[in-house]
Amino acid sequence: VYQYFPDKEEIAWALFQRIFEQWSAVSQTLPIVGNGYQKLEFLVMQNIENFEANRHHLRFIVEFDALYARQAGAERVRRILEGIKIGSKEWVAQTIRQGIADGSIRPDVEPELTAAALMNLLSGMNGRFALLGDLVAEEYGAPTLTIYREICRTFLRGIQSTSQPNV
Repeated sequence: VYQYFPDKEEIAWALFQRIFEQWSAVSQTLPIVGNGYQKLEFLVMQNIENFEANRHHLRFIVEFDALYARQAGAERVRRILEGIKIGSKEWVAQTIRQGIADGSIRPDVEPELTAAALMNLLSGMNGRFALLGDLVAEEYGAPTLTIYREICRTFLRGIQSTSQPNV
């Protein structure tokens, strides 16, 4: 392994990049249609499905975040993530703008800030639930995925236009 990588940190970076390349490839095949709100809702639901299917990837990313924090390599992470089209911060911000224009998202929502908030909300939940798993269910008395879905629904309802029916 060390013939290809100088140290274990570079192995971790390579694995991180590989995980996001796989997620990006899958996201390119997703049939995302509807108004801006419906597209965001679809993205969030896909994130939940990804959580269910890839907890081991998410556990790795939680551990990777500790390395990332020590190396402070925001530019390197941005380069890795720039290949992701659907689900990127830019895609989310554009979808929010679309939702504002089509009336499905409140007009007072700030697209870039809300995109960053949503991306960090999903990342934080993925990390907590991937690491703690069933302990979350035991702690709160509800299945982990039920809690996860309710957090997502609450966030989405907060940006939804009042003229749209609640999900």
